[in-house]
Amino acid sequence: MSLEAAKVFASSNILLLGNESQTIGPQSTPMAVHLALLGANVILLEGIRLLEVSEGVYFLNAAPLNLSGADGSPCRAVLIDLYS
Repeated sequence: MSLEAAKVFASSNILLLGNESQTIGPQSTPMAVHLALLGANVILLEGIRLLEVSEGVYFLNAAPLNLSGADGSPCRAVLIDLYS
């Protein structure tokens, strides 16, 4: 994601932004994108796998591990289909 796109997301009052790659920003300079989103209190969920998820309405539970002193954490993300 470009810094310009991150600024648009940051100003849109979203709570969480998920993506399938291991980082949200460009590989050469991801920090500016992270700072723009995290500065707007947007939670980043990186490395999610959505290939086999059909379109629908879901509840997402993605509780992170409590790692002291870390700037990120792995989590076990679980989608619950609300209409099944």
